[in-house]
Parts: sequence; structure tokens; C-alpha cells
Amino acid sequence: MKDTAELQKLYLTGSAKGSGLGYEMIDFIEDKMREAGYKASYLETHNNLQAAIHIYEKKGYKEIVRPKEVVHSTMNRFFMKNL
Repeated sequence: MKDTAELQKLYLTGSAKGSGLGYEMIDFIEDKMREAGYKASYLETHNNLQAAIHIYEKKGYKEIVRPKEVVHSTMNRFFMKNL
């Protein structure tokens, strides 16, 4: 996946959840990806992480078919977004 950055390890403390900080962090990270010349953002997550999936979908990530080169074998949901 040339020209694609991977969004990994985005965690919020319990007290930060629901504050909008997750959305702000993704905006910041995507800006840095664009500045670095990336054209797309990819992420892997798990079906158990419904709150995270909700945020990713609201930020414009679209679910894709499992790529052949998946590194994290426990992940079962895969998303991509054009930057």
C-alpha cells in the first residue's frame, strides 16, 4: 500500500472519552500524514471496539476487505480513508 500511512494505537483514558479528543487527535494525525506526502490512511481494529469504529466511520473511514499483508492477526476489521 504505497503512499498509505497506518493509524495505530489510538487510546484515550476513560475521563477523555466522549470529550471529542479522539476526533481532534485523528484530525491532527491526518494533517501530519498529508504533510508527509501520504495519500491515504489505513487502520486495523477489532469488532469489540465499537466506540472506536464509530469514530473512524464518522471521520470518513470506509471498511475494506482484509488485506493480504495484515500484520496484527487478532484484528478483524479494516478501514481506509483517502486523504
